[in-house]
Amino acid sequence: VRSIVNDDWLKSYGYYSIALYFQALYYNYFDDDSLMTFALNKVDSALAEDDKAAYLYWLKGNILDNRSNSLPSTKEQLQAIMLSPNWAIPYYEVAENYEELGQYDSALYYLSKGFAIDSQFVYWYHKGMLFIYAGLNELDSAIYYGLQYVNLHPQSEIMIYNLACCYSLKKDKTNALKYFELALQEGYDYYQVIKEDPDLDFIRGNAPFKALIKKYFPDQHKE
Repeated sequence: VRSIVNDDWLKSYGYYSIALYFQALYYNYFDDDSLMTFALNKVDSALAEDDKAAYLYWLKGNILDNRSNSLPSTKEQLQAIMLSPNWAIPYYEVAENYEELGQYDSALYYLSKGFAIDSQFVYWYHKGMLFIYAGLNELDSAIYYGLQYVNLHPQSEIMIYNLACCYSLKKDKTNALKYFELALQEGYDYYQVIKEDPDLDFIRGNAPFKALIKKYFPDQHKE
């Protein structure tokens, strides 16, 4: 990739922006702010070469999202949609950003639009619908989509944990404990999240919950 970037003659064949794209994509994988800044600079350089490339705006949106900048990220993803309206992925990305911003109607619109364009990302759709409906406090719908996701990906401990949270918010102790234990069995080990998550308050004082904490977090449960 570096050799392509340094070969000026390739600019005339349109490869320069593609090479910069791959460099930005590579550096965006690292959870390091300076490297993400480098990635952002690369993608901006690529956009200077080709400002009509939807995939570049999509990547810039991803880099910004990795830096927890949901609004600027959404702006870039919307530009990608405008340039390539039949490409589903930016719709899913925009939906995710709007969900994080609490703009659930917009999230639902873009998620449904993305799924209508390309339904192969059904896992993304189910996950998004769970979070959107949970945000709207429509817990039955959130649970429905969470179960759809888990049926397809039964070892997804994070989504199983989110199901436990939904059941706890619904005050369904039996299912909340069932899915909480299943999440732990599948490897969910974010003790600090569990300790502070208000979604689990309904079951936190129960003896089975405390027993699970003692079993899976023997070094922390006395805190």
